Amino acid sequence: MGALLLGCSIVAEAQFSNLQPVDKVKISAGTPIRYTYDPQHTRLRDADSVEVALIVSSLNGFASMDLKAVKKGKLWETEFVLPDTVCALALRFRGDDMTDDNHGNGYIYPIYKKEAPVRGAGIAAAGILLRCRRVLSLGSDYSSRALALYEQEFRNDPSLKVGKELDYYSALVYTKKREVYPVLDKKADSLLKMGFSEKRWALAAGLWQLTGKRAEADSLKDRIRERTGAKTGMGERFWQHFLGLQSADSMLAILQAQMKDQPVGGEKDLSFMAAIALSELAKQGNPDKAWEYLHLLNGNEWKQGTFHQIAKAFLDAGKRLPDADSLLKLAVQLPDIKADQGSYLPPSDLKSSYIQNMAEYYNTYAELRKRQGNVQEAIAFQQKAVQYTGRKNSAYNEALIGYLRMGGQEQALLLEASRFIAAGNGSPSMKEQIKEVFRDKEKLPAYLDSIESLANTKMQRQLEFDMIKKKMPDFQLTKTDGSPVSLGSLKGKVVVLDFWATWCGPCKRSFPAMQMALERYRKDTNVVFLFVNTWESMPAGKRVTAITEFLKKNGYDFQVMLDAPLGTGSRSYQLANALAVEGIPAKYIIDRNGDIRFLSLGFTGDSNRMVAELSNMIGIAMKQ
Repeated sequence: MGALLLGCSIVAEAQFSNLQPVDKVKISAGTPIRYTYDPQHTRLRDADSVEVALIVSSLNGFASMDLKAVKKGKLWETEFVLPDTVCALALRFRGDDMTDDNHGNGYIYPIYKKEAPVRGAGIAAAGILLRCRRVLSLGSDYSSRALALYEQEFRNDPSLKVGKELDYYSALVYTKKREVYPVLDKKADSLLKMGFSEKRWALAAGLWQLTGKRAEADSLKDRIRERTGAKTGMGERFWQHFLGLQSADSMLAILQAQMKDQPVGGEKDLSFMAAIALSELAKQGNPDKAWEYLHLLNGNEWKQGTFHQIAKAFLDAGKRLPDADSLLKLAVQLPDIKADQGSYLPPSDLKSSYIQNMAEYYNTYAELRKRQGNVQEAIAFQQKAVQYTGRKNSAYNEALIGYLRMGGQEQALLLEASRFIAAGNGSPSMKEQIKEVFRDKEKLPAYLDSIESLANTKMQRQLEFDMIKKKMPDFQLTKTDGSPVSLGSLKGKVVVLDFWATWCGPCKRSFPAMQMALERYRKDTNVVFLFVNTWESMPAGKRVTAITEFLKKNGYDFQVMLDAPLGTGSRSYQLANALAVEGIPAKYIIDRNGDIRFLSLGFTGDSNRMVAELSNMIGIAMKQ
């Protein structure tokens, strides 16, 4: 929870009650602001350090920066000055890879001038709610809060609608879903009847996109380009077609044709196309051909990932290791590409993507050195991968332990494996490695219990803070064999609902971990895993076939439920809509009384950590 000190005084009572309900302070631009943050009653209460990011919003866009935070006792202080153009701001506090979401509200403030909000403060704050939902870890009511702000501002000052109507309609659709589609379609039709105007027709195209009429929206955009004489070059349709190609050779052919035609897209677009095509060639087992076309990459922006992808393909194929070596050497030496200014993403977020990529490159580099018989360099490179991830990626940590064992560094192995496990970033294989090198076998069980207890205590403490209590709506789903399953039939059991789709990459990447969790509870009749297939766009018969073939191909024995579409061809589904699912994979852990206790979104890529978290969630839910 934070407190703002403006000129060393706290000013009370904000007029936008649905923004920052905790501090209720008034902030002015141009004045030095000292913000004191107290994490004691937040999820960051145990964090060793706190990172602060500032996001500012005006009627013309966003900007963001990272702020320095200084610890004073149990509190953290940061200072900043706002430009006069700022209409609203948000502060984000992070520590130990967690964000203090302020109970889903975030820390969002309108800007004041002489005791009244500046013009557009509500609009700017609504923009933060819509754009920064994931950055700030906002609750599911983010769109309704934004909608209320737009409506309030438009009532008070109708001139603010100019340029903000599409944002308003986005908030309307996110909040009220399909029930407002007719309203948007009617608005689009009325705009078209008013005659040609680039802004009006662009708004109509945006409205159609919001209601799922992509073909109509794309057609209208083409008509706009024809009317305005704009060069088409690499428009949306081009990119949709190019990125949707399954064959890397087809991508390469289109790239070569575009190069001959001297497209409007320019070198940057061509380089991006080359990066995609060459990476796909490598993924599809043809890194030799990708190597031949490396000259198509211009500038450094796309080189790192492409070099790594080709090098990894050589490594996986066990050939051309010297070439893989030269590519990886270049990948880790290329500089970080600075992002454009004006982004709502804090620089630290953009930097984190670079850091994760570097960790992956060094992880591959270490594997290459191991293959080449240089274990000591493999250890050195893997240590870099571990450092880049803050020692929190259990797969990279596990690889380091393996290399230490190969290098005969038993004491370093014992120390590192123990630290990884105690921090909750270990793996079952690390325990086995400790068992082999731990000399006092009588004390071994107690030692393992002690380090595992540290990890479990920390994780359980965090999960208990994150636990919710929300009644699960009753449901009746159908299995792929046609038999029904209802929530009522599962009363007295802990239920794990995992929403997924056959096209969802993160869903599929999480499934090995889900299979591990399933095996852990296979004999426990009080725990049920249901894998709810949703958001598919294929006919019912084809859908069941695709699911069955996918499970068989990958050796998963999941109990799959079919979420029902709201209508023929609809991408909106009944249970997903009832729960307001906003992204997949999404896991709901339901206790024995039918209450939702935990919601887990996405997949970090760390299977061991995911299984540990899921197991702790189930254990806590079992006690409710």
